[in-house]
Amino acid sequence: MLAITSFHPDKQPYGLTCLETLSKFFPGKIVAYVEGALEVPGVEVKDFWAIPGVKEYLEKIKRTPGSDGVKDFGVYDYRFDTSKFCRKVFAQDQAFDLDKEVFWFDADCVVFKSLPAELLSGLIKGVPFAYLGRQSYTETGWLGFNTNHEKFKDFRSRYLNCFLSGRIFQQPEWHDCYAFDYARQGIKGNDLTPKSKGTEHVLLKSVLSQYMDHKKGPKRKSLGYSPGHPLHDGRGYRPVLGDGK
Repeated sequence: MLAITSFHPDKQPYGLTCLETLSKFFPGKIVAYVEGALEVPGVEVKDFWAIPGVKEYLEKIKRTPGSDGVKDFGVYDYRFDTSKFCRKVFAQDQAFDLDKEVFWFDADCVVFKSLPAELLSGLIKGVPFAYLGRQSYTETGWLGFNTNHEKFKDFRSRYLNCFLSGRIFQQPEWHDCYAFDYARQGIKGNDLTPKSKGTEHVLLKSVLSQYMDHKKGPKRKSLGYSPGHPLHDGRGYRPVLGDGK
């Protein structure tokens, strides 16, 4: 069982908190693909830039206007920042060869209670992946992958290739959520939030909210938690942090 994430320590310092809490509460190995030097006890840190093809791809897409999210009149729109969001898919693809049960955590996630191994394994039992679905596009801040499933190879063959082939630029938005939804077409997974609408913060409606939070977006990062989290009362997560592994 493997937990993975990827981030730049200087640009995304909250990634250190993610790793520290994973080290305390995740029931398996933890690997981080990091764009810089970092040491965290209990975490295997790998050089993100050593991933085959990543430098070449990032250089290639510079020729596609707006692929860094900067659109007309110099306005930044994260929905088109392929340069940023392709990184996690490169990291995930590398990790698929490391374990049969792989769980992705965005670097702005925080785990506050021991994650039971049986819970995580159960989420991907009999399916190639588990995800947080919405009527718009999947929330990919957390993903679970069963790399031994017979359909996983089909999913994997389309996932990173959505970026490498340029197909991502044919999607309504140019980030990994659309790449994931493209790759899973025709393949049944475990949708943890099947009744969710729009672009709401669906992790809060999933079983995972009992163990973790995803502080996505500037407001949540500034606060240090997600408003509306079922176990956060504005002062901290309740129940109080557990004893770890």
